[in-house]
Amino acid sequence: MKKITLSIVALSTLVLIGCGGGGGSSASTSGSSAAATDPYKIQEVSYKIENNQIICNKPYHQSISKAQRADDYGTSSCIWICGSYEGAKPVSVSLSFIQNGKDAPWMFDGDGVSTAPAQCHN
Repeated sequence: MKKITLSIVALSTLVLIGCGGGGGSSASTSGSSAAATDPYKIQEVSYKIENNQIICNKPYHQSISKAQRADDYGTSSCIWICGSYEGAKPVSVSLSFIQNGKDAPWMFDGDGVSTAPAQCHN
């Protein structure tokens, strides 16, 4: 159920962003990710988990909510409006991550891919 909810939230965010309903570019809240300076420039979609931090390559937006207790879970996502992912471009992509308990390692939880807006460029 958590994974389905996360996917729905991530894809809804992509739809809003693609339709101009999202806000401006934002810096990441975790790791050393740098926000894309031009949200419509096609970026390589990639990430790494290092020292229990998620580092995404120039996402449009990254959010994180860490687990606060051992029986809690944390969620994180990285979103690209215009990405190159698994050989396809341009596509809008959301990557989801989960943390099962405080101080537990982050794990990749899934992806959401949709059609990118027409403004995407190299």
